[in-house]
Amino acid sequence: MNSIELKQNNLDCLLDIKNWSSLGLDPYKGLLLHGNIGTGKTTFFLDSFLPTLDKQLHFGSREGLFSGNVKTLVRQLKKAAASKEENAYTKMQEYYLSHGILLDDLGRESKDINIYGNKEQPIVDLLEKYYEGFKACINFYKERGLENATYKYVQAKLIHGTSNMSLEELSSCYDDYLFDRMKEMLNFISVEGDSRRD
Repeated sequence: MNSIELKQNNLDCLLDIKNWSSLGLDPYKGLLLHGNIGTGKTTFFLDSFLPTLDKQLHFGSREGLFSGNVKTLVRQLKKAAASKEENAYTKMQEYYLSHGILLDDLGRESKDINIYGNKEQPIVDLLEKYYEGFKACINFYKERGLENATYKYVQAKLIHGTSNMSLEELSSCYDDYLFDRMKEMLNFISVEGDSRRD
Protein backbone atom coordinates (compact mmCIF):
# COMPACT_ATOMS: atom_id res chain seq x y z
CA MET A 1 0.00 0.00 0.00
CA ASN A 2 1.29 3.47 -0.90
CA SER A 3 0.85 5.64 2.20
CA ILE A 4 2.52 8.89 3.27
CA GLU A 5 1.92 11.78 5.68
CA LEU A 6 1.72 15.41 4.59
CA LYS A 7 1.17 18.65 6.46
CA GLN A 8 -1.95 20.45 5.33
CA ASN A 9 0.12 23.34 3.94
CA ASN A 10 2.25 20.97 1.82
CA LEU A 11 -0.53 19.45 -0.31
CA ASP A 12 0.47 21.43 -3.40
CA CYS A 13 3.33 18.97 -3.94
CA LEU A 14 0.62 16.57 -5.19
CA LEU A 15 -0.38 18.80 -8.09
CA ASP A 16 2.34 17.55 -10.47
CA ILE A 17 1.66 13.84 -10.95
CA LYS A 18 5.06 13.39 -12.59
CA ASN A 19 6.63 13.97 -9.16
CA TRP A 20 4.51 11.42 -7.28
CA SER A 21 7.08 8.63 -7.58
CA SER A 22 9.63 10.74 -5.71
CA LEU A 23 7.09 11.08 -2.88
CA GLY A 24 6.55 7.33 -2.69
CA LEU A 25 3.22 7.53 -4.53
CA ASP A 26 2.02 5.60 -7.56
CA PRO A 27 0.98 7.87 -10.47
CA TYR A 28 -1.24 5.07 -11.78
CA LYS A 29 -3.44 5.22 -8.67
CA GLY A 30 -5.89 7.77 -7.29
CA LEU A 31 -5.52 9.78 -4.07
CA LEU A 32 -7.35 9.29 -0.80
CA LEU A 33 -6.74 12.13 1.66
CA HIS A 34 -7.70 11.23 5.21
CA GLY A 35 -7.31 12.93 8.56
CA ASN A 36 -8.89 15.35 10.98
CA ILE A 37 -11.94 17.42 10.12
CA GLY A 38 -11.20 20.85 8.67
CA THR A 39 -7.68 20.26 7.37
CA GLY A 40 -8.54 21.32 3.83
CA LYS A 41 -8.81 17.94 2.12
CA THR A 42 -11.95 18.67 0.10
CA THR A 43 -10.90 22.26 -0.58
CA PHE A 44 -7.57 21.04 -1.97
CA PHE A 45 -9.32 18.67 -4.35
CA LEU A 46 -12.00 21.09 -5.55
CA ASP A 47 -9.92 24.28 -5.74
CA SER A 48 -6.49 22.93 -6.71
CA PHE A 49 -6.11 19.27 -7.66
CA LEU A 50 -9.13 18.65 -9.89
CA PRO A 51 -8.80 21.92 -11.89
CA THR A 52 -5.07 21.21 -12.37
CA LEU A 53 -5.80 17.63 -13.42
CA ASP A 54 -8.43 18.86 -15.86
CA LYS A 55 -5.81 21.03 -17.54
CA GLN A 56 -3.20 18.25 -17.55
CA LEU A 57 -5.73 15.89 -19.14
CA HIS A 58 -6.83 18.60 -21.59
CA PHE A 59 -10.48 18.44 -20.57
CA GLY A 60 -10.61 22.21 -20.37
CA SER A 61 -13.60 21.97 -18.04
CA ARG A 62 -14.87 20.06 -15.03
CA GLU A 63 -16.95 17.80 -17.28
CA GLY A 64 -14.28 15.12 -17.35
CA LEU A 65 -14.14 14.62 -13.59
CA PHE A 66 -17.13 14.16 -11.31
CA SER A 67 -17.12 15.02 -7.61
CA GLY A 68 -19.70 14.51 -4.92
CA ASN A 69 -20.26 13.94 -1.24
CA VAL A 70 -21.04 10.26 -0.66
CA LYS A 71 -24.24 11.04 1.24
CA THR A 72 -25.46 13.17 -1.67
CA LEU A 73 -24.56 10.48 -4.19
CA VAL A 74 -26.50 7.88 -2.23
CA ARG A 75 -29.54 10.18 -2.14
CA GLN A 76 -29.29 10.78 -5.90
CA LEU A 77 -29.01 7.07 -6.63
CA LYS A 78 -31.92 6.33 -4.31
CA LYS A 79 -34.01 8.98 -6.06
CA ALA A 80 -33.09 7.51 -9.45
CA ALA A 81 -34.15 4.04 -8.29
CA ALA A 82 -37.52 5.42 -7.16
CA SER A 83 -38.18 7.22 -10.45
CA LYS A 84 -40.40 5.83 -13.17
CA GLU A 85 -37.67 6.13 -15.78
CA GLU A 86 -36.54 2.71 -16.94
CA ASN A 87 -33.10 1.69 -15.63
CA ALA A 88 -32.53 5.14 -14.12
CA TYR A 89 -30.40 3.76 -11.28
CA THR A 90 -28.16 1.79 -13.66
CA LYS A 91 -27.84 4.76 -16.03
CA MET A 92 -26.74 7.03 -13.18
CA GLN A 93 -24.18 4.48 -12.07
CA GLU A 94 -22.87 4.23 -15.63
CA TYR A 95 -22.60 8.02 -15.77
CA TYR A 96 -20.41 8.07 -12.66
CA LEU A 97 -18.32 5.18 -13.96
CA SER A 98 -17.66 6.95 -17.27
CA HIS A 99 -15.78 9.70 -15.41
CA GLY A 100 -12.94 10.02 -13.00
CA ILE A 101 -14.59 10.69 -9.65
CA LEU A 102 -13.97 12.23 -6.25
CA LEU A 103 -15.92 10.53 -3.44
CA ASP A 104 -15.97 13.05 -0.64
CA ASP A 105 -16.36 11.96 3.01
CA LEU A 106 -15.94 8.22 2.47
CA GLY A 107 -17.14 6.06 5.33
CA ARG A 108 -20.05 8.37 6.23
CA GLU A 109 -22.48 7.13 3.60
CA SER A 110 -25.65 5.15 4.28
CA LYS A 111 -24.66 1.55 3.83
CA ASP A 112 -27.92 -0.13 2.81
CA ILE A 113 -30.73 1.29 0.71
CA ASN A 114 -33.64 -0.37 -1.04
CA ILE A 115 -33.13 -0.57 -4.81
CA TYR A 116 -35.78 -2.34 -6.88
CA GLY A 117 -36.78 -4.34 -3.82
CA ASN A 118 -33.22 -5.40 -3.00
CA LYS A 119 -30.83 -4.17 -0.32
CA GLU A 120 -27.94 -2.43 -2.06
CA GLN A 121 -24.81 -0.55 -0.97
CA PRO A 122 -24.37 2.10 -3.69
CA ILE A 123 -20.92 3.40 -2.71
CA VAL A 124 -19.57 -0.11 -2.17
CA ASP A 125 -20.97 -1.04 -5.57
CA LEU A 126 -19.31 1.98 -7.20
CA LEU A 127 -15.97 1.19 -5.55
CA GLU A 128 -16.12 -2.40 -6.78
CA LYS A 129 -17.01 -1.35 -10.33
CA TYR A 130 -14.26 1.29 -10.38
CA TYR A 131 -11.84 -1.40 -9.27
CA GLU A 132 -12.86 -3.61 -12.18
CA GLY A 133 -12.19 -0.74 -14.59
CA PHE A 134 -8.91 0.08 -12.86
CA LYS A 135 -7.65 -3.50 -13.16
CA ALA A 136 -8.72 -3.76 -16.78
CA CYS A 137 -6.80 -0.60 -17.62
CA ILE A 138 -3.65 -1.60 -15.70
CA ASN A 139 -3.71 -5.14 -17.11
CA PHE A 140 -4.07 -3.74 -20.63
CA TYR A 141 -0.85 -1.79 -20.22
CA LYS A 142 0.97 -4.52 -18.32
CA GLU A 143 0.48 -6.79 -21.31
CA ARG A 144 2.08 -4.13 -23.48
CA GLY A 145 4.64 -2.84 -20.98
CA LEU A 146 3.38 -0.41 -18.35
CA GLU A 147 6.14 2.03 -19.28
CA ASN A 148 4.18 2.64 -22.49
CA ALA A 149 1.15 3.82 -20.52
CA THR A 150 0.63 7.50 -20.04
CA TYR A 151 -0.50 8.26 -16.50
CA LYS A 152 -2.82 10.85 -18.04
CA TYR A 153 -4.96 8.17 -19.67
CA VAL A 154 -5.12 6.12 -16.48
CA GLN A 155 -5.81 9.19 -14.31
CA ALA A 156 -8.76 10.17 -16.51
CA LYS A 157 -10.75 7.23 -15.14
CA LEU A 158 -9.42 7.01 -11.58
CA ILE A 159 -11.24 7.35 -8.32
CA HIS A 160 -10.15 9.80 -5.62
CA GLY A 161 -11.52 10.29 -2.14
CA THR A 162 -11.48 12.09 1.18
CA SER A 163 -12.31 10.86 4.65
CA ASN A 164 -12.28 12.38 8.12
CA MET A 165 -11.48 8.94 9.53
CA SER A 166 -8.21 7.25 10.34
CA LEU A 167 -7.23 4.30 8.17
CA GLU A 168 -8.28 1.95 10.95
CA GLU A 169 -11.69 3.60 11.24
CA LEU A 170 -12.16 3.67 7.47
CA SER A 171 -11.22 0.01 7.09
CA SER A 172 -13.95 -0.92 9.58
CA CYS A 173 -16.57 0.62 7.25
CA TYR A 174 -15.86 -1.89 4.48
CA ASP A 175 -15.14 -5.59 4.41
CA ASP A 176 -11.53 -6.76 4.13
CA TYR A 177 -11.99 -7.81 0.51
CA LEU A 178 -13.09 -4.34 -0.64
CA PHE A 179 -10.61 -2.45 1.52
CA ASP A 180 -7.75 -4.49 0.00
CA ARG A 181 -9.03 -3.40 -3.40
CA MET A 182 -9.13 0.22 -2.25
CA LYS A 183 -5.49 -0.09 -1.17
CA GLU A 184 -4.66 -1.43 -4.60
CA MET A 185 -6.18 1.50 -6.50
CA LEU A 186 -5.52 4.41 -4.11
CA ASN A 187 -2.56 6.24 -2.62
CA PHE A 188 -3.41 6.89 1.05
CA ILE A 189 -2.26 10.27 2.36
CA SER A 190 -2.66 11.23 5.99
CA VAL A 191 -3.18 15.00 6.18
CA GLU A 192 -1.70 16.37 9.38
CA GLY A 193 -2.71 19.68 10.93
CA ASP A 194 -5.25 21.57 12.98
CA SER A 195 -8.75 22.38 11.82
CA ARG A 196 -9.04 25.58 9.82
CA ARG A 197 -12.64 25.91 10.93
CA ASP A 198 -11.80 26.98 14.48
